[in-house]
Amino acid sequence: MRTAISKASIFVIVVASATVAFAARAGDSRNKADYVLTGTVTDLYKSDGGGYDNYIVEIKVEEVEKGKDIKPDDTFRAFCYKRTGPASIALDSAGHKTIPKPGERVKVYVMRARGRFEGTYPDWVDILPPTVKGKKKLTTD
Repeated sequence: MRTAISKASIFVIVVASATVAFAARAGDSRNKADYVLTGTVTDLYKSDGGGYDNYIVEIKVEEVEKGKDIKPDDTFRAFCYKRTGPASIALDSAGHKTIPKPGERVKVYVMRARGRFEGTYPDWVDILPPTVKGKKKLTTD
């Protein structure tokens, strides 16, 4: 009897450990981004994805550090998401860390993934200081 209980306990521990080990989506390296752009968020589109909010972030491009067929003054649209409810399955993820707002100046790291331009997961955007007439706004902090 003890042997059966011990074996069952070990089985439960191994299965639970495997579930915890795969509980979140693996992160992407910013170095592997296909697009690295700086610009200003001009619009934000949000849709309900059933436990997730899905976003399309529209950016007016100022500078292209990396990216094919993108140039300054283009409009670039990137996808990101954020979980809105509790985790429902073992492979669930929390979503991207930051969702930028319209008017914010950003530097984004985006990959061509799943048929769309998706921010590197989970850390895809840096919020930058605003510019004044094409120049960086100086702060005295």
